[in-house]
Formats: sequence, structure tokens, C-alpha cells
Amino acid sequence: MGETKDEIRLDWKECERWASTVLVRAGSSADQADAVAWGVAEGQAAGIATHGIVRLPQYCESLQAGAVNPNPEISVTGRGTSALLYDADGGYGYAPMRELVDELCDLAKTRGIAIGGVKDSHHFGAAWIYARRVASAGMAGIITTNASANLVGPGAVRAIVGNNPIAFVAPGGPQRPAICADVALSQVAFGRIRIAARLGQPIPLGWARGVDGQPTTDAADAVAAQLLEPMGGHKGFALATMIEILAGIMTGSPFGASSNAHAGRDGGVGHLAIVFDPAIFISRQAFEDSIDRLDDELRAAMTDSNAITLPGQREERARQQALECGLPIATSVWERLEKLEIPGLPRPQPISMVA
Repeated sequence: MGETKDEIRLDWKECERWASTVLVRAGSSADQADAVAWGVAEGQAAGIATHGIVRLPQYCESLQAGAVNPNPEISVTGRGTSALLYDADGGYGYAPMRELVDELCDLAKTRGIAIGGVKDSHHFGAAWIYARRVASAGMAGIITTNASANLVGPGAVRAIVGNNPIAFVAPGGPQRPAICADVALSQVAFGRIRIAARLGQPIPLGWARGVDGQPTTDAADAVAAQLLEPMGGHKGFALATMIEILAGIMTGSPFGASSNAHAGRDGGVGHLAIVFDPAIFISRQAFEDSIDRLDDELRAAMTDSNAITLPGQREERARQQALECGLPIATSVWERLEKLEIPGLPRPQPISMVA
């Protein structure tokens, strides 16, 4: 199941500048637009296309509707010896989360561990983009957020918690990229259901519910209902509920049925990050040697010697290719972005096309 794999390649920095200008034209302040453009470009580069350039129309619509604060005053409202709380002031989460993660990394270098939250925020893109910053600083950590309610619990007929993602990350070392597992907690990404609906194809039973709250194989019914089944049944739902508590309730942000990642002038979701230095437990050299050993053992258990073993390798390979060849964007997505055409602001021209 899927769309055409035809894609174009765009110059990374040119595309990022274009995205920022588009957001400014939609009403965003320049610094907020730059942060969002950075985030969607990073997501696109890593192959996390669902959190890449395709998000621009949605962001622009929210900004133009006044659903998201276009010029928030980001501030630190809580500070402890190893803890921080940022207030996103109803803006998107890219700028405050990036700033928070960088400050937590600095704190962890001197204090071993640091924890921080962002309150009253909105969508912050892929958790992977912040996890990678943690690993690049030589730290390990956890990144998570609550989201708009769309995950239906066992026995329920409506959603109360979101498909809350969580990313676990560890540094790879000088010769190894970041090791990162970034997972949402639904049985399948909602994007795959949208694709099936567009193509008029059924979906497997167990992916989603319909508007009547019952399991469905009708993709269009699932898109209308927006009720996703949790990964692992009650186990995935339990994890999502805990994230709702830690990232939503604990940061003082909207939670449960009140959460909304794309609307709420005063904010709709919260984020949480924990960063720590592996050196508080084990020497850097011993850590890197152990990662090498684990990687060797995983490879020895596989029939394909070139298989991807450690989490995050696929994203890092994609990002490296994007650095060398440009950002990959599906032609179908690029065509859907035509609605963002602005007089005097042409879209970036492809530097290559791949069939």
C-alpha cells in the first residue's frame, strides 16, 4: 500500500528559507518561522516525511485562523538546580523545545542529569529532531509530548489520550551516529490510513475504529473518525496515558480531551525532556565499546550483513544523503504544496528528480 515513489530533490537551505518565508507570510514572527522551518527540514531530511514539509499547509491554516499564537513570548517560568519549565505562550513547540533541550544538555554536562518541560505549546514536529541534538551533545535522554486525543482505549468508543510519541536516544560515539528509537503508540501511522482512503483501499482490522466507535476496515470511515488503535493493545494505551500525565498534566498544559496540537490560542499540549550523561554510570570508552559489541551481536543474528541494526541508523543515512543530494520530497506532496504559491515567492526549483 502506498503512493508513487517518484520524488524531487531540493536544496536543503533554500527549501528551509522558503518554508520560513511562507510561514511569515501566514502571520508568524520571523524567529518562530525560522524554528519551524528548521524542524520540518530536519524531519524531511531524516525520512520522517509525515513531520516534514507536508505540514506547512496545516501550520499556515492554523496561523491564519488565529488558532496558534503567531508571536509568542517564550519564557522560563520554573527553574531548579537540574530542572526547567518553559512557557511556549501558545506558539508552536519547535523554538521552545529546541532551546530547552540545548539548555538541558548543558546542565547535564555539569550535574549528570536534567529534566525539563514546555507548557502550553503546540505541535513540535518529530521527537527525533530533538533527540538527535541530545546525542550530538554526547548525552542520552528521553523526549516526549502529549498530542490531540485520537488513541482509543480497550473497550472505549471515543478518544481521551493522544497518539503520544516517545523517543529514546543515546550517543553513538565518534564513529557512530545517534542511536534513537522514536515511536508513536498507535498500531499504525495515521498517514497510512489517509493514503488508503485516498486510493480507495481497505485497511486491516485492528488499525482503527469507525465513526460508530467500532473496529473498521473502511479507510474513509477511519479518517472521518480519527480513532487509532493502540500498539500492543492495553500496553500501548498505558504508555500513552503515562505520557499524557507526564508531558500534559505535569507541565500544567491541556490534557486528555482538551489537548490539541494545532489549536488553542493559549496552548494545547505540553512536552517533556530528560537528559543525562552516560558517564555518571560508565566510562565513555566502555560505553562505546559496549555499543560496538551489541551492534556486532545484532548483525551476527541477521541473515543480511548490511541490515540496519541499531535504531536511528535509517534516519541518519537518510539525513546524510540529504546533505549530499538535497531534501527528498515526493512529487505528490510537492504538487499538494501548490496552494502555498505566493506572488513574488516562487517555490524552490528541484535540483534533481528520482523515479
